[in-house]
Amino acid sequence: MPRNDRQHVHGINCNSNNISLPKRERAKIRTAVFKCEVMYSNEQNTVEYTKKYNSTMGRVNRLKNLHPKEYQKLYERLIKIKV
Repeated sequence: MPRNDRQHVHGINCNSNNISLPKRERAKIRTAVFKCEVMYSNEQNTVEYTKKYNSTMGRVNRLKNLHPKEYQKLYERLIKIKV
């Protein structure tokens, strides 16, 4: 593998001393949190919302060790809309 290419292991960047999730993956997680917030205002007691909320919470928890500041912001947003 060339030195200037990104190195991915199980979807995680591991080029330098610290590992991280790709920016696109983090953007998808932020979008999922926003969609949960929108769904909460429209249909908060449905099975679809509960599935979306649980899935998004799992994705946000993936950020806990890799990007703690971003995790904290998104986690707080999700806790506000918990059913």
